[in-house]
Amino acid sequence: MKSKIKNSIFVIATSLASAAFFSQTATAGESGYPVLQSISEKTTAQVKEELRKAKESGELSTSDSAYPILESAEAPKTRSEVKAELKQARTSEELRKFEQIYGG
Repeated sequence: MKSKIKNSIFVIATSLASAAFFSQTATAGESGYPVLQSISEKTTAQVKEELRKAKESGELSTSDSAYPILESAEAPKTRSEVKAELKQARTSEELRKFEQIYGG
């Protein structure tokens, strides 16, 4: 009986100690990472104005929507050619062999 009580006390004490250890949260300075503080010297309106001027003068790089649209390539086979190949594969047992190898 005494061993059960001792084991229970040990488990509870260990649980509390580990909970206390892992519950401590470090602040940014304590974690080893530098604390970055940004101090803005410009207003939002000033930044927006600079952005507008940069767009007008072409200083900004292209955005995703400014990439040229490429011409679509032609398909190497027509739909009817692909259907004909499928029909031939079904009749020649080629498709069944493929399904056995790769699971179908």
